[in-house]
Amino acid sequence: MADQSTIKRFGPKRFIGEALSVTAGVLLAFSVDAWWSRVQEAEVVEGLRGAARVEAMANRVQLERAEDRGAGALAAAQYLTVLIRPQPEPISPDSLGRIVGNMLSYGRAPLEFSATDRLLSAGELDVLRDGEFQVRLLRYRSAATQYLDQARRFDQVHEEFVQQFYRVAPGGYLSSNRGIHPPTDFPVQVEDVLGSAAVEGAAGNLAIWIDNLNWRVDQLLVLSDSVWTEVEGGAF
Repeated sequence: MADQSTIKRFGPKRFIGEALSVTAGVLLAFSVDAWWSRVQEAEVVEGLRGAARVEAMANRVQLERAEDRGAGALAAAQYLTVLIRPQPEPISPDSLGRIVGNMLSYGRAPLEFSATDRLLSAGELDVLRDGEFQVRLLRYRSAATQYLDQARRFDQVHEEFVQQFYRVAPGGYLSSNRGIHPPTDFPVQVEDVLGSAAVEGAAGNLAIWIDNLNWRVDQLLVLSDSVWTEVEGGAF
């Protein structure tokens, strides 16, 4: 604190002016630091948004492929349940192989959400003020979690069908039809497959879960569009 001799020598007005100048300089320095921090945070968030958008575009490609395969897989599973009966009508082993192959060719879409999760973890930053964007992104991520949870259950149902099928057909039948190894020496007895209540139950269960996963895929596509097309103001 200045002593009285200093104040008398320079006068109270000059002393107050210099004090205010020093205070203003300190406040300006803090303001510049805060502004620079916000700029850096904004750059980080914009980088995360860009990465999340690229990730969503890649996910969309996978979801559209799953959507395309899902309709055929569901139709094949439904058709197989119609064919299975106590006195089935005969079809060729190749036809049966194509039906079952279409069913089993469908699976979970290989999706990635690491960039989306990093963007969501930056949600506490002041620069991420778009509340509607955050809400839509959270809905998309929540639906993705539900899809992945359902996909794990689907994998189990998928495997249960395979096990039931191989109880009445040679284990290498489907693999040989797909060219994985040479044809089996024990051709499938089509009537055994089409007369099996256990195979029918497993096929019906798989049809339900294919339909369920198809619905989840459609939901994710809609929610993905709600996040990114509105942000970009145009098509994906």
